[in-house]
Amino acid sequence: MSTPFTQPSPVLFLCAALAAFLAYGSFGFWKRLSFRCGLMDEPGRRKIHRKPTSLAGGLTVLMAALPFCLYYFYTLPGDGGSLHWFWLGGLLAFFLLGLADDYWELGPGVKFLVQLLLIGVLTTRIHFDFFANSALGATLNFALSFLWFGFILNSLNFLDNMNGLCAGLGALLATAFFSANLMLPGAQLLPVFLIFAATLFAFLPWNYPKAKAFLGDSGSHLVGYLAATGSILLTNALLQRSASEPGPLQSLADFLPVLLMLSLPLYDLGSIFLIRLRNGRPLYVGDTNHISHRLVRKGLSPAAAVAVIWALCAATLALSLLWISRGI
Repeated sequence: MSTPFTQPSPVLFLCAALAAFLAYGSFGFWKRLSFRCGLMDEPGRRKIHRKPTSLAGGLTVLMAALPFCLYYFYTLPGDGGSLHWFWLGGLLAFFLLGLADDYWELGPGVKFLVQLLLIGVLTTRIHFDFFANSALGATLNFALSFLWFGFILNSLNFLDNMNGLCAGLGALLATAFFSANLMLPGAQLLPVFLIFAATLFAFLPWNYPKAKAFLGDSGSHLVGYLAATGSILLTNALLQRSASEPGPLQSLADFLPVLLMLSLPLYDLGSIFLIRLRNGRPLYVGDTNHISHRLVRKGLSPAAAVAVIWALCAATLALSLLWISRGI
């Protein structure tokens, strides 16, 4: 059984188009400001760039998307506004954590502890609804959401290792979450992902194939946050669609297309952890064993490796959306 599509708001498309225009046009300003403030990535070990490079990507994307996101939230009817502002506050918090790491190079322990604190706060409201509303059910929903959020956030953060890779994946994922929303009219927050997809796509020409600026930890945290919250919200919308067929098997079936959407980042995270464990290296110490690096060692150029990963992600997203549209 196929799922009918809902008509999105024209205001949303206008906001996305203006946000993309602003992101592309304002890049030069944020690049100059980042150099003046010392917000740049210096050449060094495991880095292929040979001169200081701006870390203005996160600022470019957020500052272009934010005003139109705010406007869109203000135009929404109904009483769901508090969740929207809570979600937006979480996005800003993770962005600021990444920005602090870009500027002061926080140690992995400090960054991880702050991540855990923020995830703990966020998942009190943005969490899976797998289990019934009881004390045990709420605890299980929180625990699963906490673990999922951490894995997804860091899987995208770790994939920010080649020009355009994380920004492109973020744009594709945000587009997929918006597209899934068209088939699930009860989904919360997912329409606004179109604005972030537009700004990420608009930033890509400055980041790929040659980077005039990097996305930075602020940008990769933003992308990771979009992926984590979007996947939770999409899962809940699918669970709501199947409310007449409760049960663990139906819940798993509803979660599988979302899992497929994030399969590539999760595979990269899992494989890199296994490689580090096998080599006796700490899990938090970076290396050059990510999917992108392995493709380059197979003979691809960095730009080609990134394009291959984009294509693989687009394929999994297309399959997921087809799965959701069929209502299986």
